[in-house]
This record gives sequence, C-alpha cells and structure tokens, in this order.
Amino acid sequence: MDLDLQATATAISPTPRDADSIALELIARGKAQLDQDAFAEALHSFVQAQASLAEHAPAGLHIQCGNGQMGALHGLGRSPEALAMADALIRRHGDDATLTTRQQLIKIFFRQSYIFDELKQPEAEMAVFDAMEQRYGNDFDPEVRERLASALFNRAISLNWLQRIDDEIASHAAFVRRFGQDTDLSIQQMCAQSLLDWGNRLDWQDHLQAALDVYSQLVRSVGEHSDDELRRLTAQALYNSGDVLAQMQRMDEEMAVCADIARRYASDDAPVLRQLVARALIKCGAQLIKLERLEEALAAYEQVVQAYGQDPSPELRMQVARAQLSKGLNLGMQGRIEEEVAAYAVLARRFSPDDAPELQNLVCQAHNNLGIRLGKLDRLEDSLAELVCVVERFGEVDSYPLREKVAHALQLQIQRLNQLHRTDEALAVFADIERRYAADISPAMRLRVVDALLDKASMLAALLRTPEEIETYQQVVQRYGQDPDPAMREFVARTLFFMAITHGQQDRPEQELAGYAQILERYSGDTSSTVRYLIARCLLMQTATYNKLQRPDEAIAACSRLIADYETDAAPEMREIVARALFHLAVTYARQDRSELELAVYTRIVERCGDDESPEIRQITARSLLLQASTFDKLGRPAAAIAAYAEADRRYGQDDTPEMREMLARGLLMDAIVLGQMGRHAQEIAAYDRLIARYETDASPVLREVVAKALLYQGLTPPPPGQAPHALACYRSISRRYGDALEPPLRLVVAKALYYQARELFWESAPKEGRKAAGELLQLFARHPAPELQEWVDKARTLLRERQQQ
Repeated sequence: MDLDLQATATAISPTPRDADSIALELIARGKAQLDQDAFAEALHSFVQAQASLAEHAPAGLHIQCGNGQMGALHGLGRSPEALAMADALIRRHGDDATLTTRQQLIKIFFRQSYIFDELKQPEAEMAVFDAMEQRYGNDFDPEVRERLASALFNRAISLNWLQRIDDEIASHAAFVRRFGQDTDLSIQQMCAQSLLDWGNRLDWQDHLQAALDVYSQLVRSVGEHSDDELRRLTAQALYNSGDVLAQMQRMDEEMAVCADIARRYASDDAPVLRQLVARALIKCGAQLIKLERLEEALAAYEQVVQAYGQDPSPELRMQVARAQLSKGLNLGMQGRIEEEVAAYAVLARRFSPDDAPELQNLVCQAHNNLGIRLGKLDRLEDSLAELVCVVERFGEVDSYPLREKVAHALQLQIQRLNQLHRTDEALAVFADIERRYAADISPAMRLRVVDALLDKASMLAALLRTPEEIETYQQVVQRYGQDPDPAMREFVARTLFFMAITHGQQDRPEQELAGYAQILERYSGDTSSTVRYLIARCLLMQTATYNKLQRPDEAIAACSRLIADYETDAAPEMREIVARALFHLAVTYARQDRSELELAVYTRIVERCGDDESPEIRQITARSLLLQASTFDKLGRPAAAIAAYAEADRRYGQDDTPEMREMLARGLLMDAIVLGQMGRHAQEIAAYDRLIARYETDASPVLREVVAKALLYQGLTPPPPGQAPHALACYRSISRRYGDALEPPLRLVVAKALYYQARELFWESAPKEGRKAAGELLQLFARHPAPELQEWVDKARTLLRERQQQ
C-alpha cells in the first residue's frame, strides 16, 4: 500500500460503535466513484473504509473493501497489486464458511478472472474459473450460485476467444447440465445464451443435426417464457434452426420454422424481434422461389413491406428494401414485367434519400434492374436514363459493392447505346470504364474491365474496324497476360482465341495459326474446364486452317492430338468437340483418298456417339453415316452404301429438326439412286415414293428441291415389268408443284422436267402437247435467263427442230 494512503488510514480513528456504519458509507462512496471511473478517489475511499473497520468487524466488510481496492487499482493500471490483494484476501478468508463471506469472496474470484482476461492471461483466467467451480460447485446459496454461473458462462466465452472450440462446446454442455433446471431468471438467461452459442459452434463445425437438437432444446426450455431476453434468444434459436435446415436441404421444415417465428413474434414491438420476423419472412420467400411457389413467396415479401414499411429503424428499413427488391425479382420471374418495374421504382423512390451504405447498394441495384427490365420492354431511352442515374449518383462512391454495380451499369449503358445506334457514345463509355477502373487492383473489378474490353472488341468487329479490334485484344494480353488469377487466365485465353479467329477472317492464316500455337503453349496444362475447351477449339480450328492451306498432315496431327487429349472427357461440350474432331479427321482422310481410314473414322463416330442425345452430335453422327454411304458407293460397294443409308434413316428418320430432315432427305435420295445403279428399279421407285410422301408438304427450299429431284429421277426410272409408264405423271407433277418457283435449283429441275416431258410426248406421238411443254421451257428461260438453264433450252430447241424436219 502507498505510504500516503497508509498515513491517511492511520489518521482515521472511529469509535467501535460507528466503525461499521462509517465503513459502509465509504464503501458506497467508493463504488459510486468506480462507476464514474474516478479510480484514484475510489481507491482513497476504500482504503479509508478498510482503516475505519473495527477490529472484529465481519469478514464480509473487509472483503468488500478489498474488492473495491482491486477495482480501483486495476483501473489505475496497477493490476499486479490488485491481483496480490486478491491472493491475500483469499488466503485470509478462504476457510471462512459463513454465508456473507462466501458471497463476498466469490466476487473476489470473479474480479480476479476479469483482470486476467484484461491482461490477456487466459491460462490464469481458466485456473480462477476452475478454483471457483471447485470451491463453490456445491454451494446452493442463490447469490453464490448466480455468481458461479456467470463465471462458468464466461469460461465458455474465453474458450471461444482462445479458439478451443471443442473445449468451449464441452463447457456449454456442462453449464447446461449444471444450471439447466434452475428457475432464477438471470441463470435461465445464461443457460439460453449458452445453448444458443453451443448450437452456433456445432453449426460452424458442420455438426448440423447436433446443432439443430441444441436449438430445439433451447426452444423447449424457455420458448413460452414471457421475459424479453428469453423471447429474443428463442427467436434467434428458431432463426438459426432455419439456417441449419437450409444447409440440410430440408426446405419444408425450414419454411415451417420461419412461419413459426412470424406466428410467435409478428405482433411483438421489440425491435430485435421485429427484425428477426422480417428476416425470417424474406428467407421463407427465397426458399419458396426455389420451390417455384412464386405467389406464396410474393406474399411473404409483401407482408414484410406492409408490416414494417413505415418503421424508421435502420435495420428494418434495410429488410424492407430487401423485401421490395425480392418482390421485384419475383414479379419478373412470373413475367409480370410492368409490376416488376413498378416495384423497383418504389424501392428507388422510397430509399433514395437514405445514405446508409447497404441501402445505397440496394437502391443502386434497383436502378440497374430498372435499366435491364426497361430494355426488355424496348423502352431504351428510359432504360438508359436509369443507368445514367446509377453512374451520376454512385459513380464517385468509394465502396466495392457500389463500384461493381456502377461498372455493370456502364456496361449496360453500352448495350443500350448500341441498340440506339449511338456507337460513338458507346465507345466513349468503354473509355470511361477504363478511366475509372483500370487501376483497380481488386480481382472482381479487373475482371469487369477485361470483360468490357472484350465487349469493345466485339463492337469494333461488328463495325468492321478490325485494326482497332486487334489492338484491343493486344491491350488485354499485355495488361493481364501475366495475371495468375484463374478467372483472368480464362479471359486472356479467350482473348488470344478471338484474336486468332480475327486473323483467320482477315485471310492471315499464318498469324491465325501462330495465335493458336501461343494458346497451346501457354495453357496446355491448365485444368480449368473453360480453358480446356478453348484449347480443344484451338486444335479444331488449327485442323480447319491447315486443311484450307492444303497441309493435311498437320491437320491430322492437330485433330489426333485433340482426340487423344479429350476423348475421355465426359462434359457435353467436350463430347461435341471430340465428335467434330473425328468428323474433320475423316474428311481430311477423304481429301487424301485414304478411304479405308475415312470409313474407319466414320464407324468410330457412330460407335462413340450413336446413342448421344445432343442435337449437334446427332447431326454429326447422321452426316457421318451418310458420308460413309457415299464413300462406299464411290468404292463400288453399293450394298454397304445402302446399309449405311438405311442405318441413318433408322436412327434419325423420325427427327423433326429442320437440319436433320434436310440431311436425311438428301441421303434417301442418294439411297434411291444407288438402288437404281444396281438395277433394282422397283426398289428405287419405292424409295422415291417414300421420300416424296415424307417431305412433299414441307416448305423448306432444300426439301422442295429434293422432292422435285425425286419426282424427276422417278420419271427417268424405267417402270418394272407389268407396270404402266409413269414418267409423264412425274414430270407434270413437277411442273404443277414448282412451275412458279423462284429458287434457282428448283427452276433447273422444272426445266429438266419440261424437256423430258416434251421428249416423252414426242415419243408417244403427241406432238402438240410436246411442243407445248417445250414452249413452256422456252418461256421459263425468257422470264429467268439463268446460265444453268441454257443447256436445257438448247436441247428443247434441238428437239423442236428435229420434229419439224420429220
């Protein structure tokens, strides 16, 4: 003790009769001074109180004085002295079993633990908690028990700070076992808080069912209590239960919990409960959307808006704004675009004056959504105005969420300006994006900038400003080419790919190939699915370019590498690209007249892809079968050709997609021709009949041409023995169906049909009708003097001259 305090204490000599009352007055004064952080004055008061006590004063008063001195010394930064005083008091009075001594001495332990906590000495603090539990664990005095409960509750908190989570969980469990049946309100509150913390820790460790059980225990134990704090803890436990159920994909139970929160607390005025109800309803709405129960979700959001829309508290204003935004999104999902737009407008108008960062973020999102949806409604100028509003209002706010949304608004501005054919303004916005964000080091904003640069390159490509397009690609590569971020590597890889494609479109094949080679060298070991796909596309494009340059060996090498590297990749897009590579390989073999290798690859395609349901792969497989049939025919293997045509028809004849119908129709036409080459004319005619019946009503120009050719070839095919001639009927059907056709291929078929019709009529001694048919051909040529008709016009004129000479 300081000498000046000791001197002061010595100077006080109260009479025994007044000693205790004087001490109590000084203790009360010291406590008031502690409450005001007047630590020096408080220390003086407590020392005076200690000195004024009679020799045989109760131990409880001595301990109270010591407790006060400890608090004052700690407040003055003299913690070692405070702790030394605690040790002295415990040694002196520790064996005193009287109630008042126990009640006061436990406070010394409690103060001691608090000081160790302040000094960041957790092991010493834990030792104090252990000592308290050992000394007072079986003490049933309510005051002592409550103080012990507070200490053991704090032990769990300290264990959390120490990241000793397993020990913390065990501490919570022990606490609840010891005090869980206590009826004292403060202890009940601590038990409920302990259960809540226990459940939270279990949740963090992914012990989800255990966490759910603990939250349920809290709700069962105090869920019907009227105390405000216990109602708050119950509501929080229910809300956390909902989170856990969501993680467990038990959405119906989660929504039931959210509904229970609303049922219990919707009419409660406590701010924290109102906030939890709003959050629960919003969460319920989100889950209802996942279940496609959109009207129910909309009702949940509307309940938040109606119940809390006028609440001035910042937290509830935030929840109302979120509900209003979610309401708009929900209406959009239902296709109620006008109502969606109105919802966003309400949000922007109601919360626009609020400068809270999270509300600004939601207002900004509302304006962006308005920009998007008004664009969908073709209200392009209104859409642009909303997006400009975002930039003008939030463009200078230095907050990441808002910076990201402003950048998005700028990109959307570019889309609208492009739609309005205001190209120069759109390009100026690209420059604004670079000015604002090029120096931003955050990964998300760097990605936003590079995405904008690629959009700029795309716009320049559409404007045929190729040098600027390539310059933009080079800018991306130079600025971001060494960035190790996986997403950025994908962007750079795409940039290099687009640049190579552009060189190819500009007929610069060597630069195109060099671009593909750079991608392969840079990214071949990359495991990103996006980059792997780009590498596969590079190899495929290499194959096509090598073929254009008549460098088949290099084309085969590129194709073979693609197939070897990616044949086992099960991703749909990779299966498609491997199928395309196999097809390119077969075509390359065909150009080299390596027919057996070509046929083997077609067979491989059919075996690998024959059961694939992807429309693109089905087309590749069908085309492979048809080309296989054509190659068999060229090799003089008509039976194999017919079998391949039949297999194509069996697999894909019922496919109603236009591309497949056109492909199959051509194949069936060739099938009939091959039958004719084999002299199997009855089957040939039957094949033409099937083709005509299947496609004659189709308006596709390709199918009209195929049907016309089928009729023509059928007319040229000699009828089987015993059947009446059918040629004239076929030729006349062509003239009747397609005589007014404008498509050049069909006009050619009509010209041929008219010529053969005239010739047939002359043969059948019907010169008048023959001259009429020939005249129709000449009139057709007069209307459409196309070069391809000239041959058949000349033949018709020769035919007419020959008949005149007879």
